[in-house]
Amino acid sequence: IRTLENTGIETIHSAFVNAFSDYQVDISYMTLDVIEKRFIKNGYHPELSAGVFDGDELKGFTIVGVGKFNGGRSGFDIMTGLVKDYRGKGLANQMFDLIKTKMKEEAIDNFYLEVLQENGPAIKAYTKTGFKKIRGLNCYNLKVGKLKPARPIETIAFIDQAERSEIDQFSSYLDWEPSWENHFESIKRIPDQVQIIVASVFDRKAGILIYYPTLKWILSLAVDPEYRRKGIASALLEYLVDTLPVYVREIKVLNVDDKDKAMNAFLRISGFEKVTSQYEMRINL
Repeated sequence: IRTLENTGIETIHSAFVNAFSDYQVDISYMTLDVIEKRFIKNGYHPELSAGVFDGDELKGFTIVGVGKFNGGRSGFDIMTGLVKDYRGKGLANQMFDLIKTKMKEEAIDNFYLEVLQENGPAIKAYTKTGFKKIRGLNCYNLKVGKLKPARPIETIAFIDQAERSEIDQFSSYLDWEPSWENHFESIKRIPDQVQIIVASVFDRKAGILIYYPTLKWILSLAVDPEYRRKGIASALLEYLVDTLPVYVREIKVLNVDDKDKAMNAFLRISGFEKVTSQYEMRINL
């Protein structure tokens, strides 16, 4: 078990394909190019990441990102995987032990991860190594032809595109801290195109939708509390769907806090289907 400074993305992707061949969620979209961009987006640090090597072959990995999160410098498990024959041998715990030691040396206070709620063995292993559940996160999928307005537009809204440098001004519209994948700091690190759509009422910005075409994910959808229940979010979704390339048949919204009853209900009414749920877990270092 050693860190990944000298391991290329191609090697990691090959190990990823083997490790996730029996995963509960379809990961066929995670090509080499997509994985590389996702690593950059999530702040990948190879010197804080770990791999299980059998000879020169990578048989398992924990990919770690570092960034500003929840008010401090934190680490995030971008993905952990082990090839089937190497599971159940305590190797994941050994990788985490190495990573935690490295993080303490770098004065990183907290280490976060996300795990499918139905993945009992992984949750048990993470709990054993010190992680605690923080919150539940719901993941949704939309077949774009099935989008339906949750609410008719009750005010005149002007829809326009915005720059990535402008997104911080919308942070007050958020009712809860986005997960690492959807956090504004992660969005700023994205190495390729991001579509940022803003709804304005007269000269006031009323809502924002941030969409990442590479992953086909909506990373953020937020409306000024004063303009909620007026159809702003529906207008933003309609604009996005109307501007999608014809080959895009499905889009996702991931990691919606399960305590946000209004957002979860809005997505369901709009035609999104919940496909799975995750736990966000954290260990304080």
